[in-house]
Amino acid sequence: HGTCHLSSRFHFGVLVFVGALACSVLSFLRPTINAYALNSIALQIIYVMVTEIKRCANRDVLRLALMLVILWSLAIACWISDRFQCSFWQGLGFPYLHSIWHVMIAISSTYCCVLFSYFEAVTEVPHLKPRVCYWPKRSWEFGVPYIALEAGQANGKSC
Repeated sequence: HGTCHLSSRFHFGVLVFVGALACSVLSFLRPTINAYALNSIALQIIYVMVTEIKRCANRDVLRLALMLVILWSLAIACWISDRFQCSFWQGLGFPYLHSIWHVMIAISSTYCCVLFSYFEAVTEVPHLKPRVCYWPKRSWEFGVPYIALEAGQANGKSC
């Protein structure tokens, strides 16, 4: 499981920190390059997501992944349209695509974090029977997704 072959969590943390620092510095020095670099992270996310989905038969998880792809695609479409057709949208009196991009990517990121949390929970604590739920109503797919864990024997750990 997983695509990272680092020797420890510490090394992984250092790698993430250096990457975040580089992206932050790049956002000030070259914002356009930074935007494309951040969007290219999607390629790794898609690869891992497809790999994990192939092992998954849970319909709720598959629907969550589908919603993630739809929302992310809409967000990217807004960003591309805003980036390359800005004058067209301003001419129509609708200069809001960039703000819609931010909202859609925030929602997509939430779905992505929950989806990958599910993959991690299934791998690390399968005995807790993780499942995808939505707030405010557990079965409502247009709510805020979260992972519910069933209380059980959990290695004697307590939080």
